[in-house]
Formats: sequence, structure tokens, C-alpha cells
Amino acid sequence: MEHPYLELSLDGKTVYGLKKAVKEEIQEVVIPDSVTAIGYRAFENCSALQSIDIPDSVIEIGSRAFSGCSALQSIDIPDSVTTIGEYAFEGCSALKSIDIPDSVTGIGEYAFSGCSALQSIVIPDSVTTIEGGAFYGCSALQSIDIPDSVKKIEYYAFRGCSALQSINIPDSVTTIGGAAFQVCSALQSIDIPDSVTTIEASAFYGCSALQSIDIPYSVTTIRGGAFGECESLQSIDIPDSVTKIGDGAFQGCSALQSIVIPDSVTTIEWGAFADCRALQSIDIPDSVTKIGRNAFKCCSALQSIDIPDSVTTIGEYAFSGCSALKSIDIPDSVTTIEEHAFEGCSALKSINIPDSVTTILKSAFSFCESLQSINIPNSVTTIGNSAFFFCRALQSIDIPDSVKTIGEGAFCDCSALQSINIPDSVKTIGNSAFDGCSALQSINIPDSVTKIGEAAFSGCSALQSIYFRIKTPEDISIYEGFGENLDDPSQILFDESIFKTCTLFVPPGTRWKYRHNGFFAQFKKIEIIH
Repeated sequence: MEHPYLELSLDGKTVYGLKKAVKEEIQEVVIPDSVTAIGYRAFENCSALQSIDIPDSVIEIGSRAFSGCSALQSIDIPDSVTTIGEYAFEGCSALKSIDIPDSVTGIGEYAFSGCSALQSIVIPDSVTTIEGGAFYGCSALQSIDIPDSVKKIEYYAFRGCSALQSINIPDSVTTIGGAAFQVCSALQSIDIPDSVTTIEASAFYGCSALQSIDIPYSVTTIRGGAFGECESLQSIDIPDSVTKIGDGAFQGCSALQSIVIPDSVTTIEWGAFADCRALQSIDIPDSVTKIGRNAFKCCSALQSIDIPDSVTTIGEYAFSGCSALKSIDIPDSVTTIEEHAFEGCSALKSINIPDSVTTILKSAFSFCESLQSINIPNSVTTIGNSAFFFCRALQSIDIPDSVKTIGEGAFCDCSALQSINIPDSVKTIGNSAFDGCSALQSINIPDSVTKIGEAAFSGCSALQSIYFRIKTPEDISIYEGFGENLDDPSQILFDESIFKTCTLFVPPGTRWKYRHNGFFAQFKKIEIIH
């Protein structure tokens, strides 16, 4: 069938689009009554098209039918239409309003995405699912009515609707999909109905105006990033029904001052409350067994926290950057303090490590600048690399007989440390272990030590006495990794001045050996231990 400007199927029932000759020029289109379907990409990128009349005969608007029609300001969809295909009106950036008739049962994915001038829309009772990305990027959309017929709000459904201030989700909805309301930056409040069981990942992420939210008792899971970067959220009640708080669930909620975690939760996942910089207190129930990596990282207002006896794991960076945290009790249930767990807790003055702990891992307490004392129990066998790095207020420390390894930089730059006793159990003192301990006056190195790493005591400028209890000095590896032909070993283990000012004390009967050892012979004063 011939038409002056439309490409039609042979039977005249499907519009395929505009003829090439007029595609970029035509502003208005009238579709004949014989047409029942507007086909795939029929009017895609018809950038001059301002209006179109769709007859009552049309049943289907196909995928991408009007995608990119950036001048289209309004369109009447007749009651005959049952399906609006995916991306059907995507990028119709001049479209201000649209009425979807009750006949429509399906709105395809991203059907109205990028309709940046669309201010309001009414979804009919016939629709059961708002598909993924259906209104993604409708940045002028201020309100929307979701009917009781809708059961699912799929992923990205309203993502980036930055003018949307409120929305009523009916009791019929059971699923709020991933990032469904992500970056709805004007959304101030939302009621989640009792029918919802899971708040999916990033569902409300970046809703920076959201001040409060009620989570119903039907919800069992809050997935990763669900409320991340909700910067205005001041409080939230998590019901007893919730068993899991996902990765980064409340990360970056910078106005959140307090939160109560219910007894039903067993794990505080990775970054769950990271960067909640106003959070002053939090109750962790006895049900929790694991505090995950980054869980409370950079909660800079958090002053104290009670960790229950149920907790067995404190993850990496769990409390890193909690700069107001003054004290913490680690329960007997914990066996390992993970890497960077309390790094940068600059107000922390003291900490009790229970007998259950066997390992203090890398940088666990590094940059705890106010830490004055710490008790390391006999259960600990390893003090990890940089474990107490830059703890500049630490004056003394007792290392228990159980410790075998003092890691690299373990006490580096502990500039107030005056004395330390290394027990007979220690075999290895790592590179830079006590580097920069400028107040350290004496040190005892037991006979058990077989290896002392590079720069282990470099920068210990106040050293007056060193007790080497090793009976065979040639058996000890002093500058690991440099070999026997090191030109100037004095620059590796100690500062050069130490050889002149410090007294080396050695076991009875070994002074001759030390005086004739290539390294120890540099000491001007070698005395016998009495």
C-alpha cells in the first residue's frame, strides 16, 4: 500500500517508518486507521517530529518506535494499545506528559528513559510490573502514581529521577529492584510496604535528601549499597526481621548519628557503615559473629563501641580512621586482629587484647597516635608488619614469651618508646622494626634471635646500651638481603653515631668473638653482661 510519507507493510497494518526523503523534515504524522502496529524503530531519531496521531486501531507500539524523537512534545496513546515496547520513547527529551491508557499491560524496559522534560505520569491499573529502567533519567519527573496492581519495581526503574520528591509504593509490591531509586536526589521520604521482603542492592543509593525511612518487619535482607550515600538520613530503625545487612548498605550516610542493629543480624558486612561520619554510637547485638572489612571505616565521630562476645572476626580496616574512638574492648572470642583493623584511631589511648588472640596482623594499630599502653597477651605469636607503626605516644611495651616474629616496621616511629624487652621466644626482628624510636635508650636481644633485618634500629639516636645475649655472633643474620660483602653495614642496622656512644653488652666469654666480628668490632665500648 502506497502512502505519501509513511513506509507501510504490504497489508497496510504495520508502520515501518518515514520515507527517507522526509524523515528529517516532517513535523507532524497522521497514521491511517488501517494500522495495528508501529514497528521496531519506526520513527527512531526523527528529530523534527513534534506530534503524531495514533489511531484506535493500533495495538502495539514496538521497541524503539519513537526513540530519539527529541522534538516530540506530546502524544496520545489510544485505549487500543496493550504493549509499549522497550526503549519506545527513550530520549524524547521534549515530552512533558503522557497518559498511558488502562489497556496497556506491559511497559518495556527503558520505555521512557531519558525523557528529561517529563513531569508527571499515571500508570494504569492494568500494569503489574514496572520494568527495568522504565523511567531512568526522567530528571523533571516530580510525582508518579503506582497502582495497586504493580507487584514488581524492577532495577533502575526510577534511577536518576532527580526531581522526584515523594512516591507511594502500594502494598502489592513485593520487590524493589537494584538501583530502582538510585540518585533520586530530591526524594525526602518513602514508605516501604509490608509486602516487600528484600531491599535490593543500591535501591536508594545516593538519595541525598532522604531524611527518614521506615523499613517494615517483612524485610529480611538489606542488600549492598541499599542506602549508601543517603547524606541526609539521620536515623533508621532496622526491624528484627532483618538477618543480613549487605556490603556498603549505609556507607556514606554522613548525617546518621545512631543506629540499633537487631538481634537477628549475624554479620555486619563489608563497609556497611563506612564513612558515617556523624555516627556517635552503635549497638552490636550478641547475635553478630563477624564484623566485616571496612565495616565502620572513617566513622570519625564514633567514640566508643561494645563488641559482644559472639564476635570471632574483626575484619581488615573495620575501625580504620575512627579518629574519635578512645577505648575499645576486644572480646575473648576474637582470635585474629586483621590488617589495618584500628589504623588511624588517633584518639585511642588504650586497648585490651584478650588471651584468645594469636596474631596481630599488618598495620593493625598503626597511626594510633594517642596510644600510650597496650597489653599483648601470651597467646600472641606474631606481631605483624607495621602493627604499631607511628604510635608516637607509646612509651613502653611488654612482648610476651609466645612471640616468635616481630614484623617489618612493627614499632617504627614510636618516638616516645623508651624501653622494650624482647623475650627468648623471638627468632626474627624484621626490617625497620624499631626504626625511628628516637627515645629508646636500651634494648635486650635474646639468644633465640637468628635474624635482624635491615634498618631494624636505624634512627634510635638515644640508645645508650644494647644487650646482645647471643653467644655466637657469626650465627646471626644482621643485614638480610645484602649479603656478606656489604661495604658499610653500620648504615643498615644502626646509625653510625651509635657505635661511638652506645655500650654493647655481651655474654661472658664472648667479648673476644664480638671484638673480632666484622660488624660488632665497630663498637668502641664492649662490656660483659654481669
